[in-house]
Amino acid sequence: MKKTLLLIPFIIFIGCEDKEDEKEVSRFVGTWKITFGGEYENSDCTGAIDSTDWEFMEAFGFAGTLTVNEGGTYEMTISIFGLTEIETGTWVENENSQLIIDDEILAFTMTADGNSFVLIEEMEAYCEDSYTYEETAHSDSTSCTDAGNYWYEESCGLTEFTKQ
Repeated sequence: MKKTLLLIPFIIFIGCEDKEDEKEVSRFVGTWKITFGGEYENSDCTGAIDSTDWEFMEAFGFAGTLTVNEGGTYEMTISIFGLTEIETGTWVENENSQLIIDDEILAFTMTADGNSFVLIEEMEAYCEDSYTYEETAHSDSTSCTDAGNYWYEESCGLTEFTKQ
């Protein structure tokens, strides 16, 4: 009888361990390749998608991957012209099944088979310094260009990721 009583906590421990192993893994976990990109005709993310820049980047060897790790970290690797940049950070999936990277909600549409998703990114207008390529404090195109900098109108871009 004593041996049976000693086994009960062991059996409960094993049963709990199995339930932890069955924890559902997010559908975002894995390695995703950037397979398409473009900019919407209108800044409100409507109209035709212009993929001219994407085609140009591909011609010069652009490659991008996003690796989403089960532990809540990610790594984004971008390569072009033989140069590689790596960005790391954290991610979570919220109750609306949206991927949140570094506290920023990413809008997306996941395909029914779960093998791709689309990132929609709305960008506000901004001024970029023509030498340092840093964003400046200029808030309109006239003051930006008068200072010899580059003005970028608000826009909406689309990036497609396909699971590898």
